[in-house]
Amino acid sequence: MTMSDYAPMFLAKLKALFVQRRDESAFDEEIDVHLEMLTEKYERQGLSAPEALRAARRQFGNTTLLKQRQRESRTTMFFADTWQDVRYGTRQLAKTPVFTIVCVLTLALGVGANTAVFSVMHAVLIKMLPVEDASHVFYLHTTGFPKNISQTGDPATSFSYPIYRSLRERSDLQEVLTFIPMSTSGKVAVRVGVAPEEATGDMVGGNYFRGLGVGTELGRGFTQKDEDDHAPVVVISESFWTTRFARSLDVLGKTLYIKSIPFSIVGVAAKRFEGTEGKLPVDFWIPLQSRPEFNAWGAPADEGIYLTEPRLWAMKLMVRTAPGVSREQAQAQAQAVFERAAYTGIAPKRAGDPTYQLSLREAKQFDSQDGTFARSLRILMTMVGLVLLIAMCNVVMLLMARNARRQREFSVRLALGAGRKEIARQLLAAGRTCRHARSL
Repeated sequence: MTMSDYAPMFLAKLKALFVQRRDESAFDEEIDVHLEMLTEKYERQGLSAPEALRAARRQFGNTTLLKQRQRESRTTMFFADTWQDVRYGTRQLAKTPVFTIVCVLTLALGVGANTAVFSVMHAVLIKMLPVEDASHVFYLHTTGFPKNISQTGDPATSFSYPIYRSLRERSDLQEVLTFIPMSTSGKVAVRVGVAPEEATGDMVGGNYFRGLGVGTELGRGFTQKDEDDHAPVVVISESFWTTRFARSLDVLGKTLYIKSIPFSIVGVAAKRFEGTEGKLPVDFWIPLQSRPEFNAWGAPADEGIYLTEPRLWAMKLMVRTAPGVSREQAQAQAQAVFERAAYTGIAPKRAGDPTYQLSLREAKQFDSQDGTFARSLRILMTMVGLVLLIAMCNVVMLLMARNARRQREFSVRLALGAGRKEIARQLLAAGRTCRHARSL
């Protein structure tokens, strides 16, 4: 059968759901008409009216059985039987409230634990960044760095400014973006009005919002000129706009003081975009700054400014591959540039020094540097999965113990004509009703 053949069948079944009572009435009327015709036939043969009616019923057959078979032949009978079984299961559970509560709590323990752990696992290992075409956006990781390098960030995801500049020049193969947390804790001092507070901020490149394909609710993102001039402009998040400015439409042009330095608000980021750090939602972004107050990760200026000190590796990098460029091609090209730029401004690479490898990691919501988080979460997910399995086994054993006490009931029902399939379906409906009660 083709798809066009199934369409009329589906429409007929759908229509049968709404004309069920009318069909039953029409079938009853048809039986009555046949019985009247047979009765009149026997009356013409000389039988009295009561005798003619009995003869007609004997010839026509069991009308109750015919009606039942007609109901079973309907396409809606499955729904009617299921609804009847659910009502029966509900009544059985209501008769034994202690048993029902124990089953519901047992299943709730297993399902609740799995739901909670999977939610965390989804956010950490599965959920992609809310950016345009996230499958072409990657975090840049390295297996190591030259000697005498100062790390103020995470070793596997920190790079120097010369590396960022060198990679960015290969725009024919990829677009390189950077973001730098403004402190190790993620929070910095800001002031909207007169009251100081703390907020989370990142310093980013001029192509940050354009490269990620993240638009703005209001205003604009950054430009390359903002990065080159280290402009005192800021883009705030949609949530920060809501909580601090009550979604005021005249927020553009207002001043946000960051570490007592005035920044002019030029845009509001798109809704649901809260940065690429993954650990804390970002409240605002500013272009790369040359002021000592805005040194990478809040490091003191006497340790060196990340823009001028090649030994200071503190920039996190992301890559968006160009159209038609595969992940492997972009990684190979970036590796060649990285090997040269990694030694800019420091002692050159010597014979025997290891070659550090770059890798492109998928732009997940949480950029895990290694497999520690993934392994831990998978182990935890396995453990709670075993808890759910144990909970299900306990419920099954409770149901088996309960059904063992109903052997006499089942025997009577079988003797009255009930099928084993119908009994099994009702028991299954009771289990489904128990699970539905848990979800409520």
